Amino acid sequence: MKIAAFSCREDEIGYFEGYGKQYGIDLVWTSNAPGLDNAKLVEGCQAVSVITTPIAEDLIRVWHKYGIKVISTRTVGYEHIHYQLAASLGITVSNVSYSAHTVAEYTVMCILMAIRRMKTIMTRYIGQDYSLKQVRGRELCHMTIGVIGTGQIGENMIANLSGFGCKILAYDPYPKEAVKKYAEYVSLIVFGVRVISSRCMRLLQRKPTI
Repeated sequence: MKIAAFSCREDEIGYFEGYGKQYGIDLVWTSNAPGLDNAKLVEGCQAVSVITTPIAEDLIRVWHKYGIKVISTRTVGYEHIHYQLAASLGITVSNVSYSAHTVAEYTVMCILMAIRRMKTIMTRYIGQDYSLKQVRGRELCHMTIGVIGTGQIGENMIANLSGFGCKILAYDPYPKEAVKKYAEYVSLIVFGVRVISSRCMRLLQRKPTI
């Protein structure tokens, strides 16, 4: 089997080469993003590995002509790939998975850093400036947080946020009883919400909720 890997970072190349030898896979890779200009790179390959670059219909059709059977994205999300067309052409689209807790905890960390102005604080710390001007933060417990999408990530994020004592509003076409313990489901993320976290971009594209 031969795989063409696009958008390869330096830290990924060793893994590609190591697993390629382990499983007897030939590999051709490039640091460039996939496009019509370098589509010929997949010639002789059965699969391609991509990351976040949009993979549109025209590129999928070209890859199909070259005999590509699998498009694998090195991300959890796969909305950047026109997977409906790929499926109609007999091309399998696959993604990777990792713990929902990872993203949920990272998101809560980002919220705390934002409301506590940590970027400014850390920048000043480098210069040993410990003044309080323009770095006074806000308390999460007094804020209302909106979470759009209560899948695994959204559910874990809400559970984490509940420990801070903040009010949580949630939106999802398929409410969960477990989430209702910590959040109020609403049909629209209303005025007064200070932080909004979206866990489902395709839902936002289909139906405005903010």
